[in-house]
Amino acid sequence: VFANAVFAAITGVSVASAAVFSKIALPEMERLQYDRKFSLGIVAGSAILGMLIPPSVLMIVYGVLTEQAIGKLFIAGILPGLVVTAVLSLGIWTMVYVKPRLGGNLDEARRLDFRTVVRTLATPWAVVGLIILVMGGIWGGLFTPTEAGAVGAAGGFLLIVIKRKFSFRSLWQVLLDGGQTTASIFLLLICAQMYSRMLTMSGLAGKITHWTSTLPVSPIVIIFGFIVIFLLLGCIIDSTSIILLTIPLMYPIALKLGYHPIWFTIVSIVTIEIGLLTPPFGMVVFAMRSALGGKVQIEEIFAGVAPFILMLALSLGIIIAFPILSTWLPSLM
Repeated sequence: VFANAVFAAITGVSVASAAVFSKIALPEMERLQYDRKFSLGIVAGSAILGMLIPPSVLMIVYGVLTEQAIGKLFIAGILPGLVVTAVLSLGIWTMVYVKPRLGGNLDEARRLDFRTVVRTLATPWAVVGLIILVMGGIWGGLFTPTEAGAVGAAGGFLLIVIKRKFSFRSLWQVLLDGGQTTASIFLLLICAQMYSRMLTMSGLAGKITHWTSTLPVSPIVIIFGFIVIFLLLGCIIDSTSIILLTIPLMYPIALKLGYHPIWFTIVSIVTIEIGLLTPPFGMVVFAMRSALGGKVQIEEIFAGVAPFILMLALSLGIIIAFPILSTWLPSLM
């Protein structure tokens, strides 16, 4: 879980986290005789941290669509991300405490000498330092999120050169992948802006906002209705598409009801990410199956994910009940 939290700060994509840790963590957990469904659930459940802990691709799309400061959204995801990490860790500990057989056979674990442990722990600190530099620069106002991206790219390039892993072939592949990702995001944002503009000019968004805000129910009931819609859509489409389809309508309603925009953003993202774990078309689940080469059945992954969905629902409840978790850090900027 903690490794996924750190990896989330590098990739910002949940599906990528699930795919990578399916190949890295699952073989080792299988060797240590962890329960298979338990292992699959851990990897899938912790993968959603990719969209919550900054930098997050989903927050960038959300920020552009709602015209919020992306830097503040990044910072807002830190405490909720730590809450999710803590709840998952506590849940895993509880499950192993109740059923020790889930935790595997630690006698099979390799015994490492002190030098190996130090070398292993020291390896990722350069990357962690780069993350702190980028996020600290945004938080401290040293540079904008766009400039932070340039600093991060330059720092990553410098680390590769220092470690003597640079090659022109890898550089070209990085540029190609970055260009493809950027182009796809820009295309989505252009279409989303057209959709949002159409809703505004037609007056439909205003009418729906007015009608919803005058319903004879508590505002939190409407928010829970949005949560149900997010979860249902998460069963059939990806997270970016959910945001592009729903936020132009739901975001103005949430503001009209008096909710903090950053709080609603975090609640939306956490809920949408939970939806990526739910059957029948959980994107994270299918990404794991693909990464494992079809060695596991979809039903097996969904069964392993079930208790972790409950843990994530508890995390969401905490974030909803305590808005300060989402709003405190951005208020300091």
